[in-house]
Amino acid sequence: ACQNLTTAGQTYLLSASPVASAGTCFNITNANITLNCNSNILTGTNISTAYAINSSGSNTSIKNCNIQNFSIGIYLNGSTDAQLSNNTINTSFNNTGFGIYLNSSAHRVNMLNNTMQTNNTANGIYINSGSNITVDCQGTSMNGSNTSTTYAIYSSQLNTTTKNCLINNFATGININGDAADYANITNNTINLTYATSCSDTGTCTGIYLNGADNSTLQNNYVRAYVRAIQIYNSATFNNISYNNATTTSDFAIYLTSSSNNTVQYNNASAANYAITLQSSSNNNTIQYNNASAPYDAIYLSSSSNNLIQYNNASAASSYAIY
Repeated sequence: ACQNLTTAGQTYLLSASPVASAGTCFNITNANITLNCNSNILTGTNISTAYAINSSGSNTSIKNCNIQNFSIGIYLNGSTDAQLSNNTINTSFNNTGFGIYLNSSAHRVNMLNNTMQTNNTANGIYINSGSNITVDCQGTSMNGSNTSTTYAIYSSQLNTTTKNCLINNFATGININGDAADYANITNNTINLTYATSCSDTGTCTGIYLNGADNSTLQNNYVRAYVRAIQIYNSATFNNISYNNATTTSDFAIYLTSSSNNTVQYNNASAANYAITLQSSSNNNTIQYNNASAPYDAIYLSSSSNNLIQYNNASAASSYAIY
């Protein structure tokens, strides 16, 4: 049955699926507690502020849970050094629905091999407070429902790693947002987005969106989106964007705006408009060893200076290779 888990150091192994919960099912309130759902199903009733699992204890381990119909699947409220592994989460709560939510300095959390399906306007993983977070999907999927303002992964925190994820059908794939979100590492992800409504400079219809974050690495990602595959925005500096395959069916594949001192290299970029674009005082960037192809300008610069552009293979069907 749903209950409070209060004994420090205890492992709780579920032998059956609990009765559907109208509120939060499990509250973990002490340290070093393991909840092993043993593939049993935690079912909610889609009401506000109801969580399948809520932990405020340190060193929490949550694994092998099948979670559905809660407003938030797993909520870590100041729970440091947690590990979330081998869970399947299905959430459909509108607007404030999340698969996993980190809050109140939930530092050093590892999320491994979790599968996620979000419906309506629910989101995937939201890192609101907590540094040194790792999301390693290990090849599992995060699937959205192609609705506005949704994202698979959102972080406003320092040193977020996202790797080996298969992300489909969100308005934004990975959103690294804000001056405090430096040192992100986004590697080996496959992102396929088809959402094409109300697209904007603030990340909608974008595969990977880096807003104001510095010293981050975007590497070995396959990204396909409607407007922008990869967007570096709003004074994001000293980032390394390399070895990515970036494709859009409209607009720009790799897009830097108001962002300087970045390195863009060894990427394959193709777009229906411009493949690689620098604009609005995107200065002192290095653009090299890229394959860039587009119907119009393959590499396009506007109001940007002192950029090093060398050793690129740039081709444009009806305009300039580099403009």
